[in-house]
Amino acid sequence: MLKTGRRERSWAAADALIALNDPAVVPDLLRWYDEGYTHRDRERAVYILGWLHAEEARSLLPRALANPDHKVVGRAVDLTWQLEPDVGDVPLLMERLEQIVNSDPGRPEALGPWRDEWVQKRVVRALSKRGGPGVVPLLERLLEHVAGRAVARGQQAVKRAKLVESIEEALRVLGGGAA
Repeated sequence: MLKTGRRERSWAAADALIALNDPAVVPDLLRWYDEGYTHRDRERAVYILGWLHAEEARSLLPRALANPDHKVVGRAVDLTWQLEPDVGDVPLLMERLEQIVNSDPGRPEALGPWRDEWVQKRVVRALSKRGGPGVVPLLERLLEHVAGRAVARGQQAVKRAKLVESIEEALRVLGGGAA
């Protein structure tokens, strides 16, 4: 069902594998990521590996973060806080956040999958869990950047409110005060 089921069934199968918590499936999931026919296959593989806290998944993290699909990238960002802390995770995410903040609000497509607000929300979440107080100035800049995007588009998307809420919560958690 994981590989051939419709959307709901394949995600239910993914959650069932997580509940089983069997480390023997990890090599198969790593292979499935490499051989996956679709981005959704890769997304489910990364999702399961993350919630299994499978340290072996760290080997696919660079490839997953470079994937052109925003859902795979978002799940890969989740891996950075689900796995044991790695010295390179926080600087990598801060570098991506810096690129987002310095991007042209009127041309988000230049960021590739990192332009997606769902991915950005996951970056904020990961940094709030791993980043420490040094992340606060960058998150404050992101908050300003998000407001600039609304102006550039002439509208305010529903997802934007969720992103702003995540940034404000991260600022509270990291000691940046109530935003």
